[in-house]
Amino acid sequence: VATLNETTVKPGAIGTFTLWELAPGRPTLTTERFQLVAESVGLFGPEIELITETLGYHGQLIHSSPPAADGRYHLQPGENRSLYVQIKNTGHHTWRRGTNTPIYLGTSAPRDRMSPLLGSNRTSTYNEPVVNPGENAAFEFTVTAPATPGRYEESFELVAEGASWFGSPFVLSFSVDEQ
Repeated sequence: VATLNETTVKPGAIGTFTLWELAPGRPTLTTERFQLVAESVGLFGPEIELITETLGYHGQLIHSSPPAADGRYHLQPGENRSLYVQIKNTGHHTWRRGTNTPIYLGTSAPRDRMSPLLGSNRTSTYNEPVVNPGENAAFEFTVTAPATPGRYEESFELVAEGASWFGSPFVLSFSVDEQ
């Protein structure tokens, strides 16, 4: 299920494990019980109960601003370009703008890194005041091409701020061309 993150853990020290759970497509509460095991020795230590809640946030990329025929957005160094992506709310929660858990597109791969194209780690939120399950949300944002020509990949994932990352990550490809 999980392996120890550290190479060794001295007596009295803390060891950490990373667990990944595939969430079901509906809100639910899941209880799992774990116990430490030393291979070829046996179980030891107290049983650990892990309770997780699937919040029901899900979304799917439907459409984005049309790129060039090669699948990239071509920009000149320093050029600003407005883009949009359309995301379908495939979850069980209604998305409401202006709440304590606004929905954003966040940078991913890795998550929350500063983007050389956005100048931050989030785009703006969607335009619609309410997006019910089954409806689409339009996210509009501006990218600014870096000064250095080259190819850039920007990976995005949906985030319910303060609650959960969700949906499948997607990539937009950019080419900053020589002037």
